[in-house]
Amino acid sequence: MPQRPLIALADPNWIGHRATYFREFVRSLNRVDADVIALCPDPASLDDLQNAGDLHAPKLMRGQLTEPARLPLLGRWPQDPVNTQLRWHRLASALRRVEKENRRTADFLFLPWLDCYLRASLNHRLSFAQICLPWAGLYFRSHHLTEQNRRAPNLKLFFQAFAKGDALLQANSCRAVATLDETLRSVLEKTSRKQVILFPDITDESQPDAATPFARQIRDTARGRKVIGLIGMEPRKGVVTMLRAADIARGEGRPWLFVLAGVYYPEAYPADERRFIDEQITRSRDAALDSNVLFPPEFVPVPDGAVYNGVAETFDVLFVAYHDFLGSSNVLTKAAILKKPVVCTDLGCIAQRTKIYDLGLVIPQGDATACCAAIERAIKGVNWNDAPLLPRHAEYYALHDRAALDASMRQLIALI
Repeated sequence: MPQRPLIALADPNWIGHRATYFREFVRSLNRVDADVIALCPDPASLDDLQNAGDLHAPKLMRGQLTEPARLPLLGRWPQDPVNTQLRWHRLASALRRVEKENRRTADFLFLPWLDCYLRASLNHRLSFAQICLPWAGLYFRSHHLTEQNRRAPNLKLFFQAFAKGDALLQANSCRAVATLDETLRSVLEKTSRKQVILFPDITDESQPDAATPFARQIRDTARGRKVIGLIGMEPRKGVVTMLRAADIARGEGRPWLFVLAGVYYPEAYPADERRFIDEQITRSRDAALDSNVLFPPEFVPVPDGAVYNGVAETFDVLFVAYHDFLGSSNVLTKAAILKKPVVCTDLGCIAQRTKIYDLGLVIPQGDATACCAAIERAIKGVNWNDAPLLPRHAEYYALHDRAALDASMRQLIALI
């Protein structure tokens, strides 16, 4: 029986949904008959995959891979060329250790968050000096390549391309580029001159935990009101638009509760927006006021899986009216699984999918008044033309489930 191909899977950071993607990629590679070297910040957390019998391979090969420390002078600049090279160096060292321990050499390298290995790359020879492997990666933040952004002045486009490190995609060792966003397929093919593989925007499908403390608090606070929910409080999530819509809804006496959860970084917002958000937080925690906004007791990450799904299940409408965000979101996959309507910004991939699969209502960016109108219609189950919403949840989910992921992984393995 021929030996299964050995794929090195490497991600130095597990913020947001990155741990979910990594774990699902490990499972998928095993299902399509590949062995895995898992390089990640917490390799011990993968014990349950093996112990639960999800992996049929004799052994899941693992090693620790973490982010380099931010340099004092470049620490606030996300496109840091020094740290990009340090990531490649750390990856090479971690991979060599695991290969030596297991007496087996990887056949292929896949980077589930390609972006951090591209940023401001100075020279592909520096990056690959210690890694002699064919590779591919999932590129998330590539929307500078959209037609809209490519109309920018040439000088701006040049600096964007440098900051993102797109030139590295043309290296001979790069065999393909993966993307979640079907709208970018053709432009990525032109930029990379490589095959582009579409990946589904998978999500953790664990049974919702209704006993999650914050989920219980939402139900107790709502007292029968409809709940409009958002998990994640980064500026791009449209937090300000949602809170302005909450102000309008309160003034109109709408029987709704707006729920926000996740990590809040005040310094990420301009001063005026930060003051507005802080006022909303203060008001929501004043027992003497009848607030229609609920924040969690602590601004901590909501772990994906049963806890996240338990919170999301309390929502009657999922808020996806993001700001200046063109990419995909697995909140739509959550919506399809939970059979909940969404309200989203008329921008990019999310809007296109929402319209095609009738997943909810689309509004102009930042329009809190339109947001309230869309929420009302989503609750009633009608669109802007007063016709019934006919969401194609099952069809959408089939494009973003584990079977779809396995099909993408088979395309990847075929490149070896």
